[in-house]
Amino acid sequence: MTALQHGKITRREWIRFMNKVHIVPAKHWLWIGAKSKSRSGNYGTHKWRGRTYYAHRFAYIALRGNIPTNQVGDHLCEINLCVNPDCILPSTHRDNILRGNGSPANNARKICCKHGHPFDATNTIWETWQGRRHPRRVCRICLATRLLKKKQATS
Repeated sequence: MTALQHGKITRREWIRFMNKVHIVPAKHWLWIGAKSKSRSGNYGTHKWRGRTYYAHRFAYIALRGNIPTNQVGDHLCEINLCVNPDCILPSTHRDNILRGNGSPANNARKICCKHGHPFDATNTIWETWQGRRHPRRVCRICLATRLLKKKQATS
């Protein structure tokens, strides 16, 4: 079985792929073929030489070149079913998540805590707790206030 590589797709295979694409005037190539529902969204899938690939990765590799193994194809247009290589940028998984609109990205963009104290070098503590895999930001001022209230409540 041949792994997908730039320049290894025949004209006939490319035509078969493009038969499952609807090109809209605003530069998007929308996948109308098979789809795979995952936690991160709905993505097109394409079977090529006995192996299944995400359709956007297939198109990018076919026309632009290989995506490094530690990177993903990030949809800059934010349309998961778009397979236009112009809309896809190889990037790390972390950069892909932070460029999006999910809660990790929204929290990373916050510049102050919910009480208005700044998240800066002097007022921010990074802590890992409660079985979390990744550290979270904690406001020093709010933490000191919480600890003081807790101490006063027990006294």
